[in-house]
Amino acid sequence: MVAGNKPDWDLLIVKAIESLGDDTFFETLCAAFQRVIPLDKGNLIMAYQRHNRPSILAHSLTGKDLKLHVDNYLAGLYLLDPFYQAAVEGLPSGFYRLDDFVPDNFYESEFYLRYYRAGNIKDDLGYCFALDDVGRQGDHIHFSFACTRDEVLREEQLDDLREMEPVIRALVLKHLRLTDNAALPRPDSGLHRQLMQVMNDFGSSILTNRERQVLQLILHGHSSQSIAGKLEIALRTVKLHRQNLYQKLDISSQAELFYLFIDSLSCLEGSDNFDPLSSYLRPPG
Repeated sequence: MVAGNKPDWDLLIVKAIESLGDDTFFETLCAAFQRVIPLDKGNLIMAYQRHNRPSILAHSLTGKDLKLHVDNYLAGLYLLDPFYQAAVEGLPSGFYRLDDFVPDNFYESEFYLRYYRAGNIKDDLGYCFALDDVGRQGDHIHFSFACTRDEVLREEQLDDLREMEPVIRALVLKHLRLTDNAALPRPDSGLHRQLMQVMNDFGSSILTNRERQVLQLILHGHSSQSIAGKLEIALRTVKLHRQNLYQKLDISSQAELFYLFIDSLSCLEGSDNFDPLSSYLRPPG
């Protein structure tokens, strides 16, 4: 059971108000939340931007957690993150848990196994604040609190997090107004555009458009039944597309598909409509 009490919330608000407009604002919030919710994995505050990779504003991670949840994440894993995906699709401000929007087969997906389970994370929850009111349409600030398998937040703690959401959101937006959004990196579509290109064009030189749609949904954690519903096609048709794309990519499992996608991230090109697999699968010589 994770401890936490009301005086810690009072101190958090005081510290946040004192640091409004200061460069240490997000670091102060990060440290204060670690006192309110002392999780083994710490917490993470990041900016989700439509035309840029996510950027880390503050964190309390160390060692292997830092590599997995920052370095590997920013290298391209964020493209499969349900929180990121929900944000770029227009998620309203609020307090959310992973279960609120993950696909039906997410907990069997390789992203979950390699990102969450490998980091001993059972649940991911936190705030997501839309930044339209400060002139950053489509962008969000995300507070992530990751619970391990040995940690359980009490219902009263979850209620406190929900009740404090408008207060934390108001403080974050106030800080961004005071600093003219200085904490948010200016849009830089370079690497993000290339990573999005890998996602969008992955398999385009080998697969049909429908097979690529099925592939994308598999990577995000949808079951065949869920894919059939989203694409409005028969379940047997989804299974046929899945069989065909596995055969064309010379793979036999979802795990192999995931690693093929991750490996293809190293095959970035500057041109549009470039399938990274055309380089990755190209014979040497």
